[in-house]
Amino acid sequence: MRERATNGRAGAQLQDFWRLVILEGSGLVVLGMAAVILPKVAALAVDLLLGWLLLITGLFRFASIFSAQGAPGYWGSILLAAITSVLGALLVLSPYDGVLTLTLALVIYLCAHGIASLAVAGALRGATDHWFWIALGAAADFLLAALIIAGWPTTAAWALGLYMGINLTVAGLMLILAALGAHPAQH
Repeated sequence: MRERATNGRAGAQLQDFWRLVILEGSGLVVLGMAAVILPKVAALAVDLLLGWLLLITGLFRFASIFSAQGAPGYWGSILLAAITSVLGALLVLSPYDGVLTLTLALVIYLCAHGIASLAVAGALRGATDHWFWIALGAAADFLLAALIIAGWPTTAAWALGLYMGINLTVAGLMLILAALGAHPAQH
């Protein structure tokens, strides 16, 4: 009797897991479509968000370092705080130049995301019949990275937002399809 109750809780937890995967996928699709519709705005938003995060991080690092004068790694920490603050300030003050750099970073991200997605697809082979959708998403990541490189630098102004939007949309759809294809015992 206890085993049955335990199996029921585990089944409910697994069902909740797949519902959360569908919710996550739906959120990614909405954000991705917004970025696809307004790619230049999305690229600028990514640049400015990252710039402000780096600038604030660098300033906080400076504040914490000054109270630790003479501590091991003091000068290295000062250097890291300066690099972080300067990079953040450059992205905030010159966002369009930052978009070029971030677009190249996007190529690296897409390749890493594609590799990780292939690993996830392999791990999900036994859990869902639709694992191949995640592998297809990985192929889309690699294709997007190749398209960015092929159009560089003329497409960088809109590529960051557009391709990030496409990536988010495809990743969301792949999660939804994988969750919908989960085995009944796991759904």
